Amino acid sequence: MDDKVPDNYKRKRILVIDDQGSIRVVFSSFLKDIGFNNVDCAMDGKDALKLMHIYPYDLVICDWVMPKLSGMELLQMLRQSEQASAIPFIMVTSSSDSEDVQLAIAAGVTDYIIKPFQPVQLKQKVLQHLEKSQYKGQKLLLKSASQSATKAFDADKAERDMDTQEQHAD
Repeated sequence: MDDKVPDNYKRKRILVIDDQGSIRVVFSSFLKDIGFNNVDCAMDGKDALKLMHIYPYDLVICDWVMPKLSGMELLQMLRQSEQASAIPFIMVTSSSDSEDVQLAIAAGVTDYIIKPFQPVQLKQKVLQHLEKSQYKGQKLLLKSASQSATKAFDADKAERDMDTQEQHAD
């Protein structure tokens, strides 16, 4: 079996999000080793949103449990966004609890990987979802006051909502 990705996938841009540096390195190194040229990493959902305003991603691989903005919160935000609602989103979790899996499915996750995972499993899922996806990678547009009637992603509002939730949790 050829370990490299087909040429038509090499330019796809993938975002890996995990609060553990070692996990980010494992994912990004493996994806680059098999031929993906554009793999970026973020430490949490907030950092991911910043990157998504700069680069058009074709697929997201995201840890579930992270500080600031969890994988589930990021997934819910993206699924509510007209721009990013169809982006393939693979959730990574150490929990095989069926309730967690059901929550992720209800939130619109494309797929999930349970840690520890096998590299061949990651490659298979990434290629499968890139192949099936109709999503055309695009940057999340910031909504300005003049665009308030559009469906652009309002990062400022999302961040205010997260801060409000954090305050209520305290």
